[in-house]
Amino acid sequence: MSSSLNLLPHLISGLAITSLSAAAITCPEEDIVVTQCVDPEDCVYPNPNNCDSFIACRVNSNGKNGTSSVLPCPSGLEWNYNEKICDWPVNSTCKNIVQETLDTAKEVLPPANGEKENGFDCEGEKKGQSCESELECIYANPNEKTSYFQCTSGTVYVVKCEDGLYSDAIKACE
Repeated sequence: MSSSLNLLPHLISGLAITSLSAAAITCPEEDIVVTQCVDPEDCVYPNPNNCDSFIACRVNSNGKNGTSSVLPCPSGLEWNYNEKICDWPVNSTCKNIVQETLDTAKEVLPPANGEKENGFDCEGEKKGQSCESELECIYANPNEKTSYFQCTSGTVYVVKCEDGLYSDAIKACE
């Protein structure tokens, strides 16, 4: 790798972080708590929608969650997740990990419009239901027909249906 590419993480970290589009990723709390996103290679992820950009998270004032932004790679470069830099397309890992990232994100990231809930036992519910992934393990909210519970990495989120009621039969809002 050329020395000019080694400077890219530092150049990128100095850019003003602005959204190119609404990022559909919720910044992983564990990464933020552990790293506080201090180093240029912390809290940066592949953009599942575009190989020539990446997603960067900035820590919010509470130190536990963050705000995600889509950042462009310089022209002609693509995201290399292994090196956590924008790199030449021949070195890009983007095409190899985009689908894997999408699959993983669906299983481990909290819902973008969910709020943490403490009064529900995910593990107890999972034993009574066969699920291939956590995404499939969503449950009706017995107290409110316009929301449901989603369990993600052991944390319970209550997700409100934007319009309509939650249907447990189809595991979706109607």
